[in-house]
This record gives sequence, structure tokens and C-alpha cells, in this order.
Amino acid sequence: MGYSGKYIEADGVLDIALNLERSLLELGAKVVLTRNEDATLSLAQRCARAEESRADVFISIHSDASDHVGVKGATAYYSLKPLLVSRKLANAVITDYTQLTGEPTRGALFRWNSKKNDDYYGVLRGTSMPAMIIECGFHTNQSTEARLLMPEYRQIAAEGIKMGIIRYFNNT
Repeated sequence: MGYSGKYIEADGVLDIALNLERSLLELGAKVVLTRNEDATLSLAQRCARAEESRADVFISIHSDASDHVGVKGATAYYSLKPLLVSRKLANAVITDYTQLTGEPTRGALFRWNSKKNDDYYGVLRGTSMPAMIIECGFHTNQSTEARLLMPEYRQIAAEGIKMGIIRYFNNT
């Protein structure tokens, strides 16, 4: 739940993903979503779907939460395998996302849990292609939640992610 309790992450990020899918399909890209409706898949199922599709990249879209309502900013987390390529992907996406949305950047950060007990980041360990998670800001922040509640903003968020993906592929 967001700051006011009106924003539900699963709904907001699904809308961003569906907007991103439409936009990428218009460019001729092949897009495989792990979900296209309000359904829950385990992290293992998400990874398996990505591997089965032989995806070029894996991007997981989320919004962040904190006990501190003043925390804000978008973050990209990237995987170990392949490290340099995943970092390029995360940097391209977070740069274009924050430039287009105006959300402050918290940067592209490496995330790996060697104990493998941090399920949230399991998609970064469980995929062989360049992988990243984008946190589209903190929905527990009042101003970020207000933006995430707006369909127009979610479209802009999708556009920012798309631009980062395009820049990544143009530079690799």
C-alpha cells in the first residue's frame, strides 16, 4: 500500500508493464510478460518463463516502500551474471527513467545475496540473461504515490523504461 493506502503496487506496476509492452510491440520487439493480469507467480516461475522465452533481457518493475515517508527516488538493481552487461542495462534504464519522469535517482546498484535467502532479488540470480529490477520510486512517499496513482504518469514511466532499453540495445 502507498502513503495514503490508495496505491497498490501490483496494480500500478502491472499498468506500467502493460504500457511498456504496447510501446515495445509498436517498435517490433518481442515482449514476454511474466503476468498480464492480477496473478501471482513465484520468482522461480518468473525466471523459468524468462529462460524458456530465451529473452535478451529481463526487467522486473516494482515500486519501493520504506518506513520513512520522506525517502524518495528510483533505483535500479542489477545482477551478477553477466555483471558488466547487466550494469549497462540498469544504468541506461535508470538514467532515462529518471530524466523522463523527474523522479530523483538513487542509481544503479549491484544486488546479490550469496546466501540465496533474499527472495525478492531471486530474479537477478535465477536468470542467465542481463537482468535488472527497477524500483519506480517509493510509493510510501506522498508525492511519489500521488504521481503513481495517475495513469498519465504510469505511461511516462513506461516510456522512460522503454527509452533506456532502446539506448541499451543501441550501445551493445
